[in-house]
Amino acid sequence: MPRRKTLIRRVRVRALRTLRRSEIGLILCCAIAGCAVAMLVLVLHDCVAFMQRLAFDLYPGVTLGAQLRIAQWRVVLVPLLGGGALAMILRLLPALGGRVADPIEASALYGGRMSLRGSTRLTALTFVSNGAGASVGMEAGYSQIGAAIFSAVGGRLGMVRDNRRTMVTAGAAAAITAAFNAPLAGIFYGFELVHGGLSARRLAPVVTASICAWLVLMVAGHHGPVFVIPPHPEPAPLDFLLLILLALLGAALAVLAMTSVGLTERLLRRSRIPQWLLPVVGGVMIGLLGLYSPQILGAGLGPIQWHFEFRLSLTVLLALLLAKMLASAVSIGAGFRGGLFSSALLLGALLGACFAQLAGVLLPAHDGPRALFLLAGMAATGAGIVGAPLTISFLVIETTGSFAAAPVLIAVAALSAMLVRLTFGYSFSTWRFHLRGLTLRGAHDIGWISGLTAARLMHRDIPTFPIQMPLASLRQALPLGSTEWIGVSHHDGTYAGMLETARAHDPDLNDLSEMLILGDLTDPPGPEIGPADDVRHVLQTFAASRLTVLPVVSQDRRALGYVSESHCLRRYLAGIYHYRGIDLGF
Repeated sequence: MPRRKTLIRRVRVRALRTLRRSEIGLILCCAIAGCAVAMLVLVLHDCVAFMQRLAFDLYPGVTLGAQLRIAQWRVVLVPLLGGGALAMILRLLPALGGRVADPIEASALYGGRMSLRGSTRLTALTFVSNGAGASVGMEAGYSQIGAAIFSAVGGRLGMVRDNRRTMVTAGAAAAITAAFNAPLAGIFYGFELVHGGLSARRLAPVVTASICAWLVLMVAGHHGPVFVIPPHPEPAPLDFLLLILLALLGAALAVLAMTSVGLTERLLRRSRIPQWLLPVVGGVMIGLLGLYSPQILGAGLGPIQWHFEFRLSLTVLLALLLAKMLASAVSIGAGFRGGLFSSALLLGALLGACFAQLAGVLLPAHDGPRALFLLAGMAATGAGIVGAPLTISFLVIETTGSFAAAPVLIAVAALSAMLVRLTFGYSFSTWRFHLRGLTLRGAHDIGWISGLTAARLMHRDIPTFPIQMPLASLRQALPLGSTEWIGVSHHDGTYAGMLETARAHDPDLNDLSEMLILGDLTDPPGPEIGPADDVRHVLQTFAASRLTVLPVVSQDRRALGYVSESHCLRRYLAGIYHYRGIDLGF
């Protein structure tokens, strides 16, 4: 019996080691977890749909935003009650509203480590927000919980940093695939947004997770595209010029939508309204906007099909576009949880419809492809807001089945994303990081840079002597060659400067050694760094000061050691080569 237990233990240890270290084991984990995440997303989607159908009295099979006739008291009351519920949750349990690292932040800074409990809490708040009709999407909650589940699996198996980042990427890809029935969009979402770039080494695990999630959808009966697009003629040469103009407008709309979110949030935070009560105020404003049209309620996917089938006047379309943008800004600014993924698609569809109407007025002799303008508007605005042109392009293509228009949509999305990057500099996710004070431009792994601090780079063998110590006494206590630098301290032990040992043993000072003290040779304190400063700050300080050695000083002004520029550069370049080599597969 003991021999059998030993054998089972050995088999278990070897199996876990295979899952941790081998690429086959990583793919197997992604396949199993991808199926689990897809089933969870389907359950959450059905629960949100049931909650909205019950709250707004929707017809069977009709999503929120697609039904134009909703009782006005429901339009006003449901967002108010949802905001009140969110406010009470944040008031009674303030820890539930604490900041949780999203997949992009976890991949960039924390090596793929995410809090499963915090992500579950955030997904629950997103569920309440979306169910109450706030103009936010559930896709943020889906990707959050999907990536957190994958991260938890990686942590349970003791995966290394690189594999755990891959797990987070695959989890987000599986969640987006299940949310939109779009495997290609899910794959590119993982690489463009969560991982920060395509990597051949991580392609198989991420694709496996996305395809397994897609297979679960097929088994569950989710076939075909989300929207049915009417046939449209091939674009004429003039249409390509119009599509370029539409890409410019989509980029401008994306910048306007993102800045409106930040502006609304600042205005609400500066008001005298208690912060925990802001969701109630937001619920009132959303309800009032919903009185104009219920299409602004919810994530925004519901009305898209309606706009492909029906035409409205230019004035009505512009009013809907403004109302939806304000509703999204108020929802996020007031504290409702969710993202702008789906709202960006509706804003783009409305922009495309407005553009088609305007083109018909200015060019009455030209019958432009209206459906293509709507698709291009979705791609341009979505790519500008999300900052992932391939993700949005394939999302529009897969959800509408418009594979023939793929080259046009990819070109429009790429142009819009480039314009937003060159003019505004941020996507919505990185813009939110900027507002919080994080200097993140993407999900590239820079967490190792934050971990490479002056405390890890410094030389600790730095003896410290009082500033009043005679030079002769120092020479006796510290022979030449014993150390390169020494620290000099005031009478209370605080840092006073650094002195090179070779300078203290200068033969030209032999006759003056009995008369000089260390303070006579020590230069006034110059630039210094703290033990928590990362390697980027250290290198910037070196470049600004043109010194080759910097002291590391604690908060209580004690000399802890020193950092040399050559050693700092070697460690920094070694880290870059290491992690770049992982991306390239060697």
